[in-house]
Amino acid sequence: MRSRHYPNLFPAWLVACTALVLSLYFSEGRGWQPCALCWYQRICLWPLVPILGLAILRRASRIVPCLLPQVFIGLLLAAYQVVIQEFVGSDILGICRSGPDCAVKASLGLGLVSIPMMSLVAFAIVCVLLIQARD
Repeated sequence: MRSRHYPNLFPAWLVACTALVLSLYFSEGRGWQPCALCWYQRICLWPLVPILGLAILRRASRIVPCLLPQVFIGLLLAAYQVVIQEFVGSDILGICRSGPDCAVKASLGLGLVSIPMMSLVAFAIVCVLLIQARD
């Protein structure tokens, strides 16, 4: 049986797929080592691709409430990293003490847009789409 909110899962899946491909491109294609916050965001993002894909195939939008906390955590992590990058010395939690510095902005050629900003936008879009897709 098709849910009346079913179409909202596909765009969420597309955004998650695009974010996954971009994260792999930056780390594997360009050779940029992910920082600790990037890894945590990946942990929140990458499982969305197969889970949302299966939910689309099974027309099961009832998975949405289970995914929202994961997406919200990724959104918070991305927002925290944007704050760290924009305001020097704002890493009050000390998450970025090992590995690459989370505050360093990699040049993407997109002006002020950084990888954490793209992650923040992706998580925000997925969050909005999943909220709309709830039964």
